[in-house]
Amino acid sequence: MHNYIVYGLGISGISTAKFLQNKNYDIVATDDNQDAIKINANKYPNLTLKNPEEISYNKNSIISFAPGIPLFYPKPHPILQEVKKHDCKLTCDLEIFHNFNHQNNIFIGITGTNGKSTTTALTGYIFKKLNLKSEVGGNIGIPVFDLPQNQENFNYILETSSYQLDLINDIKFNR
Repeated sequence: MHNYIVYGLGISGISTAKFLQNKNYDIVATDDNQDAIKINANKYPNLTLKNPEEISYNKNSIISFAPGIPLFYPKPHPILQEVKKHDCKLTCDLEIFHNFNHQNNIFIGITGTNGKSTTTALTGYIFKKLNLKSEVGGNIGIPVFDLPQNQENFNYILETSSYQLDLINDIKFNR
């Protein structure tokens, strides 16, 4: 059985899968789009990629669900049935990243209907001008696992989508 199931093969999903694989976790990655599976199988031959119906879930499975896939609208995503049936954990890349990097660091989450990217970029600019160790990432187009890791006294300024917020269980943003 897999420790992690990365659902969604966009830039954040691939970044998450590669990070977890480099940490020697048993992972499998998947996507609803069969073309995405084929393309990424060729680009990343070391990643284990499977069709969603080929994956086995259990109570220890942690599913990292992509921020770009609607979970509830226009209808509930089939992954919710698997989560309920197998009592596994559904989360997102932000939470997994936080679990690996929260020690002695500050996490700033920026969300909202309009202006998230502008506010996130402006906050990052201000932090840089103040010479504060920081990076911008998240839903702004820079996957969190592409940010510096194993830092201390570092500020992670993260744009968060409503889809990601639906999946957060344990993150406590500092600001």
